[in-house]
Amino acid sequence: MQVTVHPMTFSSLELKSIPQRHAAFFMSSCLAASEISTFLRLYLAALTSADLPQCVGVTREYASVQISILQRKLASTLIECVNLLENYMKVCSRKRDDVFPQFLRTTSAVVAQIKADDGHSYAVELRNKVAHHFDFAHITKLLGAAKEERQYTIYLHETDGNCLYPVADHLILANLFEMDNGEATYHAFDDWVRQTASQLMIIHNTFCINLWEKYFSEKFAESMRLDVPDALIPNVKEMTLPIMVDTSQLQSS
Repeated sequence: MQVTVHPMTFSSLELKSIPQRHAAFFMSSCLAASEISTFLRLYLAALTSADLPQCVGVTREYASVQISILQRKLASTLIECVNLLENYMKVCSRKRDDVFPQFLRTTSAVVAQIKADDGHSYAVELRNKVAHHFDFAHITKLLGAAKEERQYTIYLHETDGNCLYPVADHLILANLFEMDNGEATYHAFDDWVRQTASQLMIIHNTFCINLWEKYFSEKFAESMRLDVPDALIPNVKEMTLPIMVDTSQLQSS
């Protein structure tokens, strides 16, 4: 499939000529945006995998755990990005920097809206306690929050990458949401993750354009046609994420 992209090329010297706070934010935002878009693609693929008609029973457990992992990793990255935006806005305010006044006003309003949603507090807890950091005391608290006796299983496989340990996702993370209205809270959190990912990507792209127009207005973005294998641009409703890996060919070779 042929797709059109628009390269915006900078040299290292050109980037150094930009005020440091703007260049540093630009670099940091590029890292965050790349993570968000990558985790979002994987998350959507995992959702499709779980919805396959033949994905039932234990197979669906495998797919569901991948959804849980990618959702909390994406949520954690969103929190890092929100913190980045807040820090950038504080620096601009302290320096009385009004280079991008409209961008800062709009971004401030969006960040305030993101943080006002209950989904933000859950994302912070996931990031601080059970995703980027594993807080032993907090996990112990969640472990003791179970309201009823349930059975949990782990699945071992001769190939290490094909094992599954759903007990933590089913017990610890379920208790996190069940303490506050269970399934309804989880769905609200999922909506927050998707909406916030979209909002932060828009903010990043807007900043890229503002930066270009302010400091590189004499340069023009070009158009480039790329030949991308169809397998690498699946329809969002058809792309899937593997739940196991077949290593037989590696073993035979």
